[in-house]
Amino acid sequence: MTVRIGHFMPESPFLSFTAGVFEEAAPGANTFVLHSVYTDLARHSLPSSLPVYTVVPDEAGYALAADVLGDCDIAVFHSMGGFAAQVLLSLPAGVQKVWSGWGGDYYGRSVWPTSGLLGPLTARWERRRMTLPGRIVRMRRNLIGSRPLAPAARAADFFSAPIPDDFAVFRRRFPGFRGRYAQLNYASLEDSFTTARDVTGDDILVGNSSAPPGNHLEVFDALARAGTDGRRVIAPLSYGDPSYADVVAERGESLFGSDFVALREFMPLNEYQEIIAGCGVVVMGHRRQQAIGNVAIALYSGARVILDDRSPLTSFLRREGAVVDTLGGLMRDGLPAAPLAADQRAANRAMLAEFWGRDVVVDNVRALIAAAQP
Repeated sequence: MTVRIGHFMPESPFLSFTAGVFEEAAPGANTFVLHSVYTDLARHSLPSSLPVYTVVPDEAGYALAADVLGDCDIAVFHSMGGFAAQVLLSLPAGVQKVWSGWGGDYYGRSVWPTSGLLGPLTARWERRRMTLPGRIVRMRRNLIGSRPLAPAARAADFFSAPIPDDFAVFRRRFPGFRGRYAQLNYASLEDSFTTARDVTGDDILVGNSSAPPGNHLEVFDALARAGTDGRRVIAPLSYGDPSYADVVAERGESLFGSDFVALREFMPLNEYQEIIAGCGVVVMGHRRQQAIGNVAIALYSGARVILDDRSPLTSFLRREGAVVDTLGGLMRDGLPAAPLAADQRAANRAMLAEFWGRDVVVDNVRALIAAAQP
């Protein structure tokens, strides 16, 4: 009997890649249910040959999603939210339920998703921008929205994360999970990272978006103390929280003057890649696994990558043989004086191929299908 695989997924740049990988592993077996309240899902990037349903988080959307996924052998929930968790909990016992986490759905706490993820300067800004009543309302909304997550974790048969080190993070947040770990990836070396241009400059890239967990303010202070020697400091801020972007841009300009560049507008991919190719150093201030695609592209292109010492991504990459620096090292020793040597670049590319090579990614899907079948 051919396995039937249902996918519950928000509109995402990962859509077409996910469909391609699952279709390669199980041709003709995949059905997609897309959900959003902000996006015109009729314009999604999935091939027209695939069965695709679009829903919004209302009673009719819930009923349709539950009906479609309940008729599958395996239901993969790509990033878990309150609506997705309710659909998962509605499925019959015979459906194997996979929580494929992206990071934001299992880090932090229910009442405050960024709990423990913000540096002191960023946390102070977060507290100041909101009145006490506003903070209470937001905490209540977060708590209500995340209420189904713990039951969904107990009901899930499998959990996946972008890196296996995040499994421990998930178990701490949801100790009721009794299922198994399965590795699923949302990018491959051949489809994503090899498009990066080799590094040609010594500018410094900070962060990947205007989101507070990027801890730009802390990174800027560390760079200012270390000294940037007139190198440009570039911060992509074209998506995320505009009010946070304003604060980041103001702080960057005050510390680095005309050497600071805030990318506030979306630009064509080739223009963005040209800017990134000029960045010999890439600094990510996230305390959690985040911006993993940007980090992988930087590693492949030959940039020096600096990550927070506490991020599980740091320990994972180093354990797998990649050459990465840390914010602790930046504050202690200053900016790395030399670019990566040829053998270090080769080590980074070898590590990426071993974990994110397309054959590996497809084999991971096949392993999940085999483990989920009776």
